[in-house]
Order: sequence, then structure tokens, then C-alpha cells
Amino acid sequence: MVLDNSSLHTSKKFKEKIKEWEELDLLIYFIPPYSPELNLIEILWRFVKYANQGLKKH
Repeated sequence: MVLDNSSLHTSKKFKEKIKEWEELDLLIYFIPPYSPELNLIEILWRFVKYANQGLKKH
């Protein structure tokens, strides 16, 4: 599973479950802290922002 570094994914409760998931062969991979090109929701937000404002991206 590929995850961003949102507070939900870095919470103590979440981190406590990682070992359990890995024992079930679920691999957890965190993308780098700031990597909008790897985070699909960031790509969507950029599209929505420029599509609705009629602006060109720089």
C-alpha cells in the first residue's frame, strides 16, 4: 500500500498496526513528505483549480 504522510497515516494508532499488516504480507510504503507528482489527489486538485479558474499552470 502506498500512503502519503497525512496525520492519519502517521498517527500512533496507525503505526501500531503496521507490524500486524506486514505479518499479513501487506507492504506499507510512504511517499516522500512533499511529492505532489506522486500523490494522485494533488494532481486532481491542480486540475480542478486551473479548470475552474481558467488559468494556465506555471
